[in-house]
Amino acid sequence: MLSWGAVQLTDILESRGVLEAGSFDWVFWLAIIGVPLVIAISWVYELTPQGFRATMAAVSGSKPEDASSSADDTPEAAKTALAAVAVLPFEKLTPSTPHAYLADALPIELQSLLSRVHELRVVSRQSSVARAGAGDLRSIARDLNIQYVISGSIAELGDRLQINVQLDDAVEDKLLWSERYDVAAKDIDNVQREITEKVVGTFGGERLRAEIKRANAAAASTGNAWELVQKARGYLLDYTPASIAAAIPLLRKAVELDPKYAVGYATLGLVTAEKTLNGISANLGSDRRFAVEVTNRAEQLAPHDPVVLRAAGCVHAYTGDYRRSLELLRRAVKLAPFDLGTWGYLCWPLVASGRPEHLEEVHQIVARLLNTAPQHPGRMYWQFNESVAYTCEGDDARALALAEEYTAEQARFSLGWMHYANVLGRLGRYDDARAALDRSLGHNPLMTPAFYAELMAVLSDQPGVVERRVDGLRSAGLLASAKAG
Repeated sequence: MLSWGAVQLTDILESRGVLEAGSFDWVFWLAIIGVPLVIAISWVYELTPQGFRATMAAVSGSKPEDASSSADDTPEAAKTALAAVAVLPFEKLTPSTPHAYLADALPIELQSLLSRVHELRVVSRQSSVARAGAGDLRSIARDLNIQYVISGSIAELGDRLQINVQLDDAVEDKLLWSERYDVAAKDIDNVQREITEKVVGTFGGERLRAEIKRANAAAASTGNAWELVQKARGYLLDYTPASIAAAIPLLRKAVELDPKYAVGYATLGLVTAEKTLNGISANLGSDRRFAVEVTNRAEQLAPHDPVVLRAAGCVHAYTGDYRRSLELLRRAVKLAPFDLGTWGYLCWPLVASGRPEHLEEVHQIVARLLNTAPQHPGRMYWQFNESVAYTCEGDDARALALAEEYTAEQARFSLGWMHYANVLGRLGRYDDARAALDRSLGHNPLMTPAFYAELMAVLSDQPGVVERRVDGLRSAGLLASAKAG
């Protein structure tokens, strides 16, 4: 198209004497030569939100028409960090109504928001429409080289609208998530954006679960670097000393397999910092230095990768530089605004600063995250950070309510149990504080009150923040007895 336009323009300009005679012939032959070159480039590369990347066909060395005859029907998009999703047209259950247009408008807006998600390829609208209703999910996955499919329906019932949305793992032909939104028709213009943002936010959490599950199903000895990192992330969600320790060899092997894999180095640094956070490090100083070094290496390899920035931000938060952490995590959420996990991690340095405006920001972030994706895998950690923020503000009743909720959901979160014990001590419930401490020690005997107090002094240089995070343990006699022992 561009070549033809250039030829036409050259012809006009030459005829008017703007260009020298013979210019048309040069441009014509350049256009003829350039067409196959452009076709070849388009075969090898595709444009994504992160720039030009090799297409799956180029990476795998296979042709699209060979996909269905391959011995492995799993799309390449399901095996790499660059996942892929198709948003199918929504079904019009009441086609001749004023709001039937939403069946097209909502998928278009979803595509627009998904295009801003890091490491995600969004299938074009034309391709999605062409494949809608043609074959089962697995055939759609093969034809479009995708893993995920978002579909839905619109029904207008009187003065209300019912919008149904579902997310499927097309590779496994499995429903991952579905939701129905029941809204007043007159309010649709106001809530349309809210609905699409909730869907995109939920997609991130469900994608994380699916990718970790698929990586865990692969043997560690045969996985590629990306699969090894995903398996390690799965261990992190378990949050026990054994699971965190088990993640380290996987990550070391990942960067050995791919020495330029920035996310591998970043995750290795993050898990090493998690060791120091949970008291399972044999040498705290050495591990903290190593965590910073490998995340610095990751930043050098990929300075604009939000996953790398997120991990580096966490490492600096856990090792005592919350100001640098805040800088990196703010950059990360700017680059990947729909990565809810990164927004949750941002709460760590905000709490550490202790500034009233930062604590208020924690409440705003957590409220938005829980409203957007209430079943996200990181939900209990968001609640932990907000509980800590309430403690720093002196609102122990709210801090307690959140601590009771996240400990009920994640019983192995020893750091969370120690915070819970501190809140109970601040409220004068000393027996309950002792019971919470026993639960913490039962999951991680290394998370003692003495270690916890030392850790708080590392996480923040604000005396008021540190004092509020340990004074309940001291009041209950738990911190003093630990020191004396």
